Amino acid sequence: MKRLIMGTTAVLLSLHLSAETFEGSLRLSTQTEIDSFRYTEVTGSLIIEESVEGEIVNLDGLSELNRIGGRSLSIQNNQALTSVDGLSNLESVKHGGRVVIQNNDALQNVDGLLRLNSLLGSVIITGNPSLKNLDGLANTGYSSAFEDKVIFVKDNTALESACGLADIWTNVDGLGPVYVENNTASTKNVTAIVENCKSCNAVYEGDVTLTSQAELDSFNYCKVTGELIVQESIPGDIGHLIGLSGLREVGGLSILSNRELYSTNGLNYSLSRVTDKALRMVRNLSMHTVDLPELAAVEGNINLSRNSALTSMRFENLTTLTGGISAYHNLALESIELGQLTEIGDYLTLKTNSSLQEVFVQALTRIGGWVHIQFNASLEHLGFMDEVADIGDYLLVSHNNRLNDISALSELTTLPADMLLVKNPRLLTLNGLQNVITVDGDFTLVDHKGLQNPCAVSSLLTNQGVGGVTTIAGNGANSGSAEDIIEACR
Repeated sequence: MKRLIMGTTAVLLSLHLSAETFEGSLRLSTQTEIDSFRYTEVTGSLIIEESVEGEIVNLDGLSELNRIGGRSLSIQNNQALTSVDGLSNLESVKHGGRVVIQNNDALQNVDGLLRLNSLLGSVIITGNPSLKNLDGLANTGYSSAFEDKVIFVKDNTALESACGLADIWTNVDGLGPVYVENNTASTKNVTAIVENCKSCNAVYEGDVTLTSQAELDSFNYCKVTGELIVQESIPGDIGHLIGLSGLREVGGLSILSNRELYSTNGLNYSLSRVTDKALRMVRNLSMHTVDLPELAAVEGNINLSRNSALTSMRFENLTTLTGGISAYHNLALESIELGQLTEIGDYLTLKTNSSLQEVFVQALTRIGGWVHIQFNASLEHLGFMDEVADIGDYLLVSHNNRLNDISALSELTTLPADMLLVKNPRLLTLNGLQNVITVDGDFTLVDHKGLQNPCAVSSLLTNQGVGGVTTIAGNGANSGSAEDIIEACR
């Protein structure tokens, strides 16, 4: 254990002799202290506040910092600091913590915080007379569930846009106290902020591809009649979508292979309709959240695949989907919310989402194409299908290691194609299939070693309701063949 004295307040700070982690809270008050900082993590809070006016001019020495484990990041009372670019590798502050940026006379932007993607309880942006926008906070999230919750955006007399706080302004009714005042006309209150963020100028005719952050920031269209593609040409260049905050309607939308894009914030202000082609989000390796609360209709397919950091996708007000939906190989994906959908026009594919636990949908009754649920290692039930009475193609449920309940399939009576149940090792019973009387294609029940009660399909087998080939093998007791099941369930 070693003790250091940092800052003119002569506060004793303790740290372990670790090459990467500073143990405890830390105040940096000189440029020298910042320049000599070599930690990737501070376990407590971090305060950056100069002791001598004009002392701190940049934060470049903090470029290795990735995580703050304490409740707050505070950057305050620094008269010559123009940017926070030195914090460009910071990804997290304690869950429910706060970000404070106040009384920094020369600070022009907070773009250096673009990688910060924590769920915060409080944001305080006050007294920064040169600050022009808050785009650098575009990837943060906010919640009123935390005890310490307050939003201040005030006394920033040059602030032209606060659109970067998208997750606040699109959910402001559900948050704690919000104080917005004494900024510019476009940020004088919450109403002005939202109107400014939703403002747009024209219709873009045809397809368009945006390949840089600069192109995104200057793209101020209300509607794109063709497909809008967002795909960076230089790896890491595109960090946020705030430039699309006025976009209301698009023929198709593809967000592809953007390495440092953490969320869809920006699109959550206005986007309500995809009119022709697909909504695709593919290979955005840092994307944590897809949240489109205004999206009501997609007249095409939804495809989210190979977004390795994605934890949630939410379409809470989606009512129309004429195509299918595919969530494939999103290894961190835990939840999917499909809102108000009663019908999926085509297929449903949930495949190789190893962390997926829940799919939320209020009243889904029909899926127009196939249902493909495979290799979702954390999925325990199919509750999202508890009102589905009609599937337009085959049903495949396979290799879901924790699946133990398919009772939600009880509304199904007929299938126009195959029913394939393969290697769901924790499935003990087939309850949920008792109302299926016909399967026009093949019926496969294979490799359910723990299956104890197969009787839900005995009527289907006894009454020869399978139109194709029946394959039953490698299951538990009384489930080795169709004859075994019929005999055991008499």
